[in-house]
Amino acid sequence: MTFFNSALENEYKTGTKVKKYTTPKIYKGGKNGTDSWYVYYSYQHPFKKTKTGKPVMQRIKAPTFNLNRKYKSYDKRLIHFTALRDSLENLLKRGLSPFEIQDEINSSNNISANDALDYALSIKKLTVSNKTFKDYESRTNTISYMYF
Repeated sequence: MTFFNSALENEYKTGTKVKKYTTPKIYKGGKNGTDSWYVYYSYQHPFKKTKTGKPVMQRIKAPTFNLNRKYKSYDKRLIHFTALRDSLENLLKRGLSPFEIQDEINSSNNISANDALDYALSIKKLTVSNKTFKDYESRTNTISYMYF
């Protein structure tokens, strides 16, 4: 009887397990295929919930890396978009979360506007004349004084 109970319990656990994502699909540009192609999938949003408490599945378009511009024929696009879809599916199976990636990007770029202006000035100093640089410096000082 214990074997039956454990088999039933395992079956119930695997049957009710909810996937965090849907399998990626290729959008092939409408009826005649002239629109841009892209790969899309849905992923569980980490914070948004429905009224019943279930996680909201958010539709996400994967970056296409200019594949639409590089490949114009149907066959070449299909080959490259299929490869993109397959690699995206492998990443999702290994546990990649698009929301964690976005959090890392947002947290790594926390610099102030003054620091950004100073950095831009240091780059421009190498490529413009002294008179132009002084003009840029004056404008950034004015902006810093007025807004920060």
